[in-house]
Amino acid sequence: MLELENQKILNLETENKRLKTILHLLEQNPNAMIAARVVGEDIKNWFKCIIIDKGKNYGIREKMPVITPRGVVGQAVEVNQWHSKIMIINDTNSSVDVYVEGKNTRGILEGTGQNTLKLKYILKNDEAEIGDKLVTSGKDSIYPKGLPTGIVISINRNKPGIFSDIDVMPFNNFKRLDEVLIIKKR
Repeated sequence: MLELENQKILNLETENKRLKTILHLLEQNPNAMIAARVVGEDIKNWFKCIIIDKGKNYGIREKMPVITPRGVVGQAVEVNQWHSKIMIINDTNSSVDVYVEGKNTRGILEGTGQNTLKLKYILKNDEAEIGDKLVTSGKDSIYPKGLPTGIVISINRNKPGIFSDIDVMPFNNFKRLDEVLIIKKR
């Protein structure tokens, strides 16, 4: 019985910390973001999506970027009056223009349908190393510049062709999203 109570307290503390982080981001940018709760998943359509509890009546439109304090989640792809479908960045239809943080290396981060992402169009002699963080470039007309996306976990420069084969772990765990922030377009 005591263990159950301890677990409940731990879960409440974790949720409290997560909500405080979201609130802090909202307070810093009160007119730039909309907070929403993840209410479901839609994996039967063409896109791998999460469903949030906000829609057109909150000003959400298609192609609005969706984030958490950890980084990019995806973009709104279907919006009705009360709900929105968010295509997450590990969907095979997703691509995000990114920079390797602190370096002059730019590529396209593509979803694989799995837990990891692929960083494409990085030349074998470009600066990229395991542990490098990726941020949005702001050049794809969806995501503003500088949002964290993921971290390089493997690089293969031995494959044929001029580009490296690079795997990236996204900063968000898409199976454990409870709340997200939608960035209003300016």
